[in-house]
Amino acid sequence: MIFGKKKQPSEMTQQEVLAIVKAEKYKELNDKHLVELFCLALPSLQFARSSEYVKPVMGFYMYLSTRISSDERKSIGQSVARAMERGELTQYCLLPFLFPENDPGVVSTAAIDFVMAQRPDEGDDLSVVREVIEMIRGGMPFNPGAVFGGLLLMGDKRVCELLWEDRFLAEPHMPVVVKMHSGSMKKWTLEFFLDWLEDAFKRDEQNLAGVVAAGLVNYRRCAQSDVVEDSERVFNRPILSEFGVRPLMPQSFGNFVEEHKARLLRMLEEETGDEQVMPLLLQYWDVPVK
Repeated sequence: MIFGKKKQPSEMTQQEVLAIVKAEKYKELNDKHLVELFCLALPSLQFARSSEYVKPVMGFYMYLSTRISSDERKSIGQSVARAMERGELTQYCLLPFLFPENDPGVVSTAAIDFVMAQRPDEGDDLSVVREVIEMIRGGMPFNPGAVFGGLLLMGDKRVCELLWEDRFLAEPHMPVVVKMHSGSMKKWTLEFFLDWLEDAFKRDEQNLAGVVAAGLVNYRRCAQSDVVEDSERVFNRPILSEFGVRPLMPQSFGNFVEEHKARLLRMLEEETGDEQVMPLLLQYWDVPVK
């Protein structure tokens, strides 16, 4: 019952839904109707740049996150992504899962779904990726480390190259970034972390280097196979339900490590912190140390 009327959210007009959202009259609803009302309000974000409902819907989501679990919120976000594939919603309906959300799994999934929803009329292949990076620069996400980490986990060389110049924005949030994994190892994600590790040593940022090295240990430990994948994301798909990953040449993890063995041993010598992590990294990566 809403506003004294025996009306379920599904029976309401869009204007009635949005009036409730703007007035914040949803707190008396049970969880089922609360989720239903939120899903009905999401289409108001279709063209978020000009929507007067962005702030109210974001506030609604923040309240919703106190009532339902992160798994439930992630499930709603994935339902939004499927609706995007059917052409029913735009990627801007994922904004609540990017900005006021704090759970790394929800945020990183939404970040990937957001950039993968780019259509041909929205610019070059990386225009939406740049848009998300601008969001990080502007301090918009509550969990910028999860947004950055989600894009990094895509393992696309072009995306990684864009992220590199903004890695300093992610460094205050490294504990989040380095704990993220997808169960598979991506060549350019590994290359990015190795470059980051080397850069940290060059800047004599021993603590940062330790965290990045720990992240590489975690990335290897959570991998479900010994294959290092190389692939490109297919942006600008006219039909979003089409497969969005173009496989390139994979290699074994052993071969990847062999290519970087001398580099890893050099970084071992450069680590000077009290709690050294490089020996553990080399152990997990099966690099013998003299």
